Amino acid sequence: MKNKVSLKIISLLFLLLSTLPLGLFLSLSSINKLQNDANAVNSLGYIRGSSQRFSHITADEEKQHRINEIEKKFIEIDSSFLPQNKDYLKLSNFTKHYNELKTNWNTLKIQILSNVSQEQLLESKKACWKSADQTTNAATKISEQKYKEMIFGISAIGIFIFILIFSVIFLMYTEVRNKLEIEAIHDPLTNLYNRTHLMDELQGRIKVFERLKQPFSLIFVDIDHFKDINDNCGHLVGDKVLKEFAYIVQEELRDEDKAFRYGGEEFVILAQYNNASQAYKLAERLRMRISEHNFELECPLTISLGISEYHKGDNRDSLLKHADDAMYKAKELGRNQTYVYNP
Repeated sequence: MKNKVSLKIISLLFLLLSTLPLGLFLSLSSINKLQNDANAVNSLGYIRGSSQRFSHITADEEKQHRINEIEKKFIEIDSSFLPQNKDYLKLSNFTKHYNELKTNWNTLKIQILSNVSQEQLLESKKACWKSADQTTNAATKISEQKYKEMIFGISAIGIFIFILIFSVIFLMYTEVRNKLEIEAIHDPLTNLYNRTHLMDELQGRIKVFERLKQPFSLIFVDIDHFKDINDNCGHLVGDKVLKEFAYIVQEELRDEDKAFRYGGEEFVILAQYNNASQAYKLAERLRMRISEHNFELECPLTISLGISEYHKGDNRDSLLKHADDAMYKAKELGRNQTYVYNP
């Protein structure tokens, strides 16, 4: 469970780190495009205004300068605005208005360079101003549409990033909470359940027995002469032995059975759905497995086991005491054996 959650967190973090620069790139790209649109609108506005100012320009040099500036604006629009807005040009008949503007401008330009009278220029200036105004409005609509799309896109990316951040925080919280819950009921050295969880499990099994009459037994296990291992070999070796022992216990148990570290070298096995005779078979199988396992000690490791089956009227304390008494009886009889408590 922990690994699965961690993998999800790593995946979401990778997606988040990938989305952030992508979102930044798209935002900057959209802003640049809008800036380009704004420049195009300004250029069209310049063309619109300049088409009327020729009435006040008399010097040929100034007229040519103004014509050159307008020509530059057309070039900017052709090279920048049109290629970037191919999908939007039909939105407001921009192409139609822009082509009319070019036609009207060319007519006006010829008349300006021909130095015709102001009366002759009037109609051409009106036509040019009108088409420039229509083109400017069309470009503005394109820019507004792209702005709406940009806001929607940035909002969608923002919401997506927020969901990712929330998901990462939630999964991290879940993992920490699960880890704390696991640590609260597990022994840190052997990874078996701890004594606190044993008492809770016994209480639950007693309730199940009272309702469904399902049998269960306790196997109290003590490692023989474990103090000698710590004294002669050191506590690090003792810890290694406890870890190996716990691993073997977990291998021998069925899925429905549970093992607990009761304290020190004492362990308890909850054999669910087992009466005393069935639990005895499990205990003996475990005892033989331990005695045959090579713990890399000078002498073979052995265990003594006591079994107590739950009977009506018992409680968790009495059940534990009976199993503990049976285990001590096994020790009195010579260790490395299993004894069943007999009421």
